[in-house]
Amino acid sequence: MSIDTAELIKIGFSQKEAKLYLTLLARGGATAAELTAASALKRPTVYKLLESLQDRGLVAQSFRGTRRFFTPEPPEQLMKNVENQKRNIEQILPDLTDLFMANTLHPRVRYYDGIAGIRKIHEFFLRMPPGSSYYYFGSMRSSVDALGEEFVAEYTRQRVRNRIWSNGIYPREEAMLNPALTSSPENLRRLRYFDLKGMNNLGQLTMFDHKIAIFSGRRDLFGMILESEDCYSIMKMVFDAMWQMASPE
Repeated sequence: MSIDTAELIKIGFSQKEAKLYLTLLARGGATAAELTAASALKRPTVYKLLESLQDRGLVAQSFRGTRRFFTPEPPEQLMKNVENQKRNIEQILPDLTDLFMANTLHPRVRYYDGIAGIRKIHEFFLRMPPGSSYYYFGSMRSSVDALGEEFVAEYTRQRVRNRIWSNGIYPREEAMLNPALTSSPENLRRLRYFDLKGMNNLGQLTMFDHKIAIFSGRRDLFGMILESEDCYSIMKMVFDAMWQMASPE
């Protein structure tokens, strides 16, 4: 399989770095003079790029007599670099998040359009830590119609694999049309039912990870996520009150 510089640029190489790296891989090893001739890059540029590639563990240097000789390290080093970078990001991410939250003075609202947007919102639910729960009320039928039964089935499997509990309040008239819509410990699902006419097909409101997600179930499909501790706390209290009034069967 051939590879060009564009593929390496996608993973962080500059145009000249990619050109020199591929030249060195193709030759298996070379002096700076040989690389200059083969790559058509200027000698000072070649030395600078080789130094950068050495810092990233992609090139090794040795001596043949008095001349420096450069050889490529196994390309697997690229994956090791990504893994190291991921670990470094994970280490500083909590501090960055704290700084972000401390300086976020106003609630943040993000909008998502269409079916793809509503699916994106559900993907955020799956990113919660194992053992987490989210809470919602609204129409299950509208969710299935919007997302598609295949997506909902796969979403449920992933949610169970991630050990995320789903806690929902549905209109009783909708539950009567779907006997399978019941609490299910094996599917990490707790349901209660509420006698509220006109709730069918209105969409859902979900509280998750100290955020509120809302999406419509009508023809104009859209969703939004509101990030606000105060709004989350208020809506969670409303949900808890409705949960106490709702019937488990």
